Amino acid sequence: MKNKKEILKKIIEISFMLEIALSFFLIIGIIVGMKDIFSYLVDIYKTSAVETYDVFKQFLAHILLLVVGIELILMLVSHSIDSIIEFILFVIARKMLVHAETMLELFLGTISIAVLFLTIKLFAAKKDIIKYDD
Repeated sequence: MKNKKEILKKIIEISFMLEIALSFFLIIGIIVGMKDIFSYLVDIYKTSAVETYDVFKQFLAHILLLVVGIELILMLVSHSIDSIIEFILFVIARKMLVHAETMLELFLGTISIAVLFLTIKLFAAKKDIIKYDD
């Protein structure tokens, strides 16, 4: 039985190290993706008033995608309920702000956020989902 516990502990350690490695690659991707922010700002400045909406929407989509990436890193590293809820919240917000085309999609996004806050109020405690032995 002790051998089984050692194997499980080793699997958890390896999984945590893989999450750290993936987080590192996400950080590199986010840093590389940040250079496009400046290009979008120049494009917003140079475009006509009619075309600015589409360029700003692409800019907003790019920024929110980077934010979702940052939240994913925090979720992978911390394993806390708070980081998971924030990740879900940013994903829903990005969907609503960038991809929602109809009132139904906006309504469903709003309901999703309301359910998320209700979940926080009713069930979420300030405890970590997984605790690692230090």
